[in-house]
Amino acid sequence: MSSGGRQLSIFRYAKPGSNAPTFTSSTSHNSRLCPFCDTYFSPQGFSSHFKTHQLDPNAKIVKRSRFGRVKLRDAPSAPAPNPSTGPSDIPRDTSAAAPNASVEPSDTTTDATPNANAGTCDDSDAAEDAKIGSLADGGFDSDGDDDAAAAEIVDLVSDGEEQPRCGEKRTNTGKSRARQLKPHEVKLVIDEWARRKEAAASSDGPPPTKADLLRWAQAKLNRPSLQRKQVNKWLADEEKYLAAATLSVHATERLHQAAPRPSGVGHHPEMERELAKYIRRLRSMGVPVETWMIREEAKRLFRQKNPEKYPTEADISIHGDDDLEYPIKFSDPWMKGFLHRHKFSHRKLSTKMNKRAVTESMLSAIEQYHLKLRMKQLETINDPVYGCTSPYYVFSHDQVPLELAASTETTIDTEGVDEVYDSTFKDGDNKRFATLNLFVPMLIRPDGLGVVKPQVVFRGKFQTSEEWHDREEAAKWHKGVSVIFQENAWVDARTHMHGLKEVLGPVDELLASEGSTMKGIVIEDNLSSHKTDAVDQFWIDELPNFEPALFVPPNMTSYLQVVDRHIGLRYKKHVYKMYRREMMRRLNEKLAALNDDTSIPRMTPAEKRILITHAVGDFHEKMCKSTAFQHAFFATGTWLPISHLIRNNDSAVPASENTAVPASENTSHLEVEKLVKIQHFKEYKYTETITPAAVHKAIDKAKADKAVKEAEERRLLAKKEAHERAEMLELQPYIDKAEKLLPELEERLQAYIQGDLGSIHRETGLEEFLIAGSWASSIIAKVLSEWTDCEDLADFDELELKANDIDVYHGRQSKDGKFVVDFSGIKKYPVSSLFLELNTVKCQSWSAAGFLSNNDINLTASCFDVDLTRDKWLHIHASPRFWKFLFSTCSDRTIEVVDTYDYSKYNATTCVRLAFKHFQMPNFKLSMMNLDPTIGTLACSQKEKLDKMKSWTENPLKAYDCKKKMKQNYYFLVARDNQLVCADCRSSRVNKSCSTLRCKKCCVEYCYVERQTCKCKDHVKGVKERKQRALEELAEAGILDEVDMEEFNEGEADVGVDDTADSE
Repeated sequence: MSSGGRQLSIFRYAKPGSNAPTFTSSTSHNSRLCPFCDTYFSPQGFSSHFKTHQLDPNAKIVKRSRFGRVKLRDAPSAPAPNPSTGPSDIPRDTSAAAPNASVEPSDTTTDATPNANAGTCDDSDAAEDAKIGSLADGGFDSDGDDDAAAAEIVDLVSDGEEQPRCGEKRTNTGKSRARQLKPHEVKLVIDEWARRKEAAASSDGPPPTKADLLRWAQAKLNRPSLQRKQVNKWLADEEKYLAAATLSVHATERLHQAAPRPSGVGHHPEMERELAKYIRRLRSMGVPVETWMIREEAKRLFRQKNPEKYPTEADISIHGDDDLEYPIKFSDPWMKGFLHRHKFSHRKLSTKMNKRAVTESMLSAIEQYHLKLRMKQLETINDPVYGCTSPYYVFSHDQVPLELAASTETTIDTEGVDEVYDSTFKDGDNKRFATLNLFVPMLIRPDGLGVVKPQVVFRGKFQTSEEWHDREEAAKWHKGVSVIFQENAWVDARTHMHGLKEVLGPVDELLASEGSTMKGIVIEDNLSSHKTDAVDQFWIDELPNFEPALFVPPNMTSYLQVVDRHIGLRYKKHVYKMYRREMMRRLNEKLAALNDDTSIPRMTPAEKRILITHAVGDFHEKMCKSTAFQHAFFATGTWLPISHLIRNNDSAVPASENTAVPASENTSHLEVEKLVKIQHFKEYKYTETITPAAVHKAIDKAKADKAVKEAEERRLLAKKEAHERAEMLELQPYIDKAEKLLPELEERLQAYIQGDLGSIHRETGLEEFLIAGSWASSIIAKVLSEWTDCEDLADFDELELKANDIDVYHGRQSKDGKFVVDFSGIKKYPVSSLFLELNTVKCQSWSAAGFLSNNDINLTASCFDVDLTRDKWLHIHASPRFWKFLFSTCSDRTIEVVDTYDYSKYNATTCVRLAFKHFQMPNFKLSMMNLDPTIGTLACSQKEKLDKMKSWTENPLKAYDCKKKMKQNYYFLVARDNQLVCADCRSSRVNKSCSTLRCKKCCVEYCYVERQTCKCKDHVKGVKERKQRALEELAEAGILDEVDMEEFNEGEADVGVDDTADSE
């Protein structure tokens, strides 16, 4: 019966006087009331439900309410069934029903006005209703086919297509709402059919029928509407459905089989844990993670766990995985739940540290740094709480660039304005105007002594505040600030040493005056100007009451350095704020004057310098009165109480030798250690990492390593002494000969260079200095070559050594053999009376022995110690290797390094110097030994020497390329990879496409003369040009006329050209 789309009144199907169950239809669209259950159903649900009653009238069917009870609208309720007819005797439970027994909800958009035709129907409806009533009244044939009868009722009740009302268009209501069977349910039917066939085969009984299987499946799956054709389809293609069931696990069945899943855990916890580790690993490396990457990795984890169910990764890379089925769909809800369960979220990328990777090496560097500091504190116990040094004498040192404009470049302005600009600063104000060279102590002494000054480095020619030309400006600088000038406002080695003396010098004097056993400690970053030889010597000479500087681990300054991490930014912001306040003050004065000109007067550079010194000085005084310095030292774990680590009154000893101080007597350190929090390193727990056991273990290991190192040094020293003794036996004859000639040689030299020394004195004003290097060696060689009346030089082979310049070293003469050069104090003088350029080099300390120990080549291992205030104002100093070179025969003279035992200390500079000396004096031999030119860097002067040797065929460095360090003013050498050298010139590299393995110049000449061919297009072109030039020369000489030239061209057309030449 078709009732779709029609609003029917309540009607009954009953024979007069019959007690048969009645069928009632609701006025709410097409809902139907079951006469057995007294429950309303949709047409599809009613068909399945009614068929079940006809197959088994005594069946107890529980209806599952899916959409709620269908209510009648604008019509009287259906009358209750007659108790005597049977339906009321059937117990009903409307809380559940068959899966297909869904109830259509009432349409709230239907007009509530009762239908005028309620209670009536056309003839076709009456005929169908009559037939259904007869079947419901027991009209089944007991001997007939129940399936046919049920199907007939289904066809009558729901013909599968709703008929429109009179005057309405046909509408498509969509598919049935019947639940789709799950793969595991289909598998049950297939397995049951296989079981029945196996049982029938084993018992020799009748074969199973599909009709029996259909009834079993309908009852088992609670699916009365299941059709035989569907079962036949499953059995015909059972492999497909079994495979689908294998890959799919029903949620309900999984919940029954597995233990209850706790809250916050996914259906596949093992996979999700691996997936979370994958995401964290990528973020630890700084790799951005997107949702598609998570899905791809989750699928890969499933494939890895079940390799037998999925194709190989190689096949997936070719064909993709769109056709594969996975246990989950990786939908957006799953993604949201996964991220929530594992505490992930979408974050905005930036360049700040909290987005950078935290690696194991960084955590290890922090741990080793803290252990190193605790070990340093425990070396000697001069302070009962802090060990070797009191916090009054522990300093952190770093540089803070100062700009006069904010780096944020934002402001508050009206929405939609066209121009947003800043009129208070120039374009250069957002660049470095000065540098704050800041030393901060951990604590300030109660008596106020030992307070250090901050130093400000301004841009200008290097000079101190006392040397500044504008004394009026200098008088306005803050008295508590040290001022110095440098060309780039940087802290180079010379500026750094001035800051050490100016800032830490008073502290050094204070420690010396008090006779303290403590030594000052300075902790700074790894800036190159902090680690030069001159600076190292400066600590020893000028600050004897300070330990050599301690350095934070490389690339960890922004995390562990006190000034860089916590203090410097506060100074920087205060300077900027003071500058802004000054500009606003000037603006307010303009506005108060009621002047039409509202432009802010610019500050002059002098005014800016004065403002910066006062801003820095005032803020430094404020910081010294607070506890900010101490808290910064605590937060970075730099200098902490170590009383709980002390094992006796003198020093720390291993735990096995003494008992620790009771914790009750050392409780202060616990609160301090809790303050150690390295920003951006939440994984690092100081209290769990730097324990007393860990510190004492590190001390024991350091002692053991020190003992091993000392033993190795003793062994190497003994080996070196043995080598030197053997070498001295070889060199002793040359030394004896030099000592015999030295007195008279010095007199001859003094007379020979007296005029040159006078020119040097007049040009530089120096009276005591050292002339060293190639010029001194060349003068000695020249004097010996001209000394012909000496019997000891009868077998001397004359020689001539070439010099490039005259190097004069001056400064403070050292008595202990030290030689420390200040490279910023180099000056050049073009002296007309001297044939070579004069270079003066200022030294922190110099001596002849120090120069010889730092010299690398035997050819330049000599110097003149000059003191014009003495009667004998010249003394010669030279290395034994130099005397050997001079007194050897011409064929045995070899240019080599001075130290033939340990040549690992020589780098690229030594290699270039050796090669260039051989280039200037090729009549001498050259020994490069096993030097590695790729170690170290080259200055610009060494690069110029390399350029001069570029065309030299015997260049020992021709297998290396000279590269410039990006954005730096130095060079380095790199080895050429598989580069061939030209077979003719032996200096240029070979073009890989050249057939003759020559450079272009040599290949063109070779192909032209030998009438050979080459595949290189560039070389072919050169050969043609070379031939044309030859023809023109012959024509100009009158050797060839026009006819001869044409014949020559025809005969030589193919010279130097290969048909297979590349066409690129």
